[in-house]
Amino acid sequence: MGEVKPSHIHTVSDHTLQNRQWLGREVKVLIEEPDAEPGLYVGRTYADAPEVDGQVFVRSRRERMPGEFLKARVVDTYEYDLVAEAIE
Repeated sequence: MGEVKPSHIHTVSDHTLQNRQWLGREVKVLIEEPDAEPGLYVGRTYADAPEVDGQVFVRSRRERMPGEFLKARVVDTYEYDLVAEAIE
C-alpha cells in the first residue's frame, strides 16, 4: 500500500505563491492596532479571520485608529502576511 498524503497539507512555497497574487493590488484593510514601529499598523482584509489567518502590515503617514478601514496597496508579501502602503 502506498503512502497517502492529505490534500490539505501545503508547503511553505504554496502559501508564498498564494500571497504573491496580492502584489500590486488595492485592498480594504481593517486596522486592529499600531505596531511597535512608528507609522506601521497591523490589520486584516475582509478575507482574513482574526487569530487564524495572516495579517496586513500597513505603513501610513497619518495616525490610524483601531477599527478604522482604509485602502492600501500591497507592496510585499511574506509566507502568511502582506505588507501594504496606505493610499492617503
